[in-house]
Amino acid sequence: MPAEPAEGVVAGFSPSIRLVKGAYREPKTVAMPGRSAISDNFLRLSRRMLEERRRGRVRRIAVATHDVELIAKIESFARERGMPKDAFEVHMLFGIRQADQFRYAEEGTPTRSLIAYGPAWYPWYMRRLAEKPSNVWYVARNVFSPSN
Repeated sequence: MPAEPAEGVVAGFSPSIRLVKGAYREPKTVAMPGRSAISDNFLRLSRRMLEERRRGRVRRIAVATHDVELIAKIESFARERGMPKDAFEVHMLFGIRQADQFRYAEEGTPTRSLIAYGPAWYPWYMRRLAEKPSNVWYVARNVFSPSN
């Protein structure tokens, strides 16, 4: 008789999962407060997904964040478990940390550059500006940097 799947795992189901660390407009009653708590939880979930991938329960993992320190911790966790460079993908927005995107790709980590489009891109971008006006300079610096 086959073993029962672990709690929360559906037998024969091997999903692709994209975990996104971003700024969203959610009520404080459902959103996790504080950057540190968000990063800690993102790392915890990334590690869990990598473990599930190693067990064959997850087909594909993508981590979407511009936090290169967090990506380094995820890479380290995968490497310590003998997982290959393509154990997960890195997703970032076009024009932000482009030099890092090229570096990840050159090192063998699958990397995707995403572009915001459609009717929701402008409100999304305006929320980023309202949260942190310096984001304008951050994007401009990355788009027009000679290293890109």
